[in-house]
Amino acid sequence: MDGRPLKRFNPLLVSLTVKPTAMVRSTTPIHVAELLRRLAEDSALVHDDVVQNDFLDSDDDADDTSADSDSPLLDDYFESGGSDAVVTLTNFTLTEFHLLWAHVEPELTSRWASGRGRKSATTAKDAFMMFLCVLKHYRTWQKYAIDFGFKAPTFEKMMYRGLEIVTPVLNKAFICPPSMATQRVNSSTFRHYPYALYATDVKFQPAFRPTGRFSKAKHYFSNQDKLYGL
Repeated sequence: MDGRPLKRFNPLLVSLTVKPTAMVRSTTPIHVAELLRRLAEDSALVHDDVVQNDFLDSDDDADDTSADSDSPLLDDYFESGGSDAVVTLTNFTLTEFHLLWAHVEPELTSRWASGRGRKSATTAKDAFMMFLCVLKHYRTWQKYAIDFGFKAPTFEKMMYRGLEIVTPVLNKAFICPPSMATQRVNSSTFRHYPYALYATDVKFQPAFRPTGRFSKAKHYFSNQDKLYGL
């Protein structure tokens, strides 16, 4: 692994082969205001006031937090910067974040505390917030570990565990494969897009890669059409 988190949802590539370990914070997280300022500058976020006003009433309800909050880390960022802080971290307003959380909460909460060994000191909701932050900003594990106060290997395992749990849930909720009936109604069949059939004419078979210059190191060769392909 090159030290950067995965960019796509691909549960087939995620396989946690190690036993769950204690996910306890090891260092003091970076100052909340400083982290928000830096993320905002790096992302160069431009927020539409009209969109924010649509969710203003719902976001104000989050000011009343109890001592037994299920997301103390998220609450700290919200109290520091309001809804803008949540947008800076996750690219979602607090209301939009709660809509996503409603989809993954049953599965993530039930499996978060499962397994042997010590339980994670991080709540499932805070882990989901950090997971969205990783997907948005796409930095190294070491950078996130410093920001949120974890050891890099511990934070990486926690994010991969969350990825494995929430990926099938979000895919089922938001990705709907179109039916052929819908394709015909929208004129989206192959008859209207003939270029989609271009790649079906040639069959490629694997071949040994020659040595030498990169331009000569071809990966595949079609014996039928006498063509090389990368």
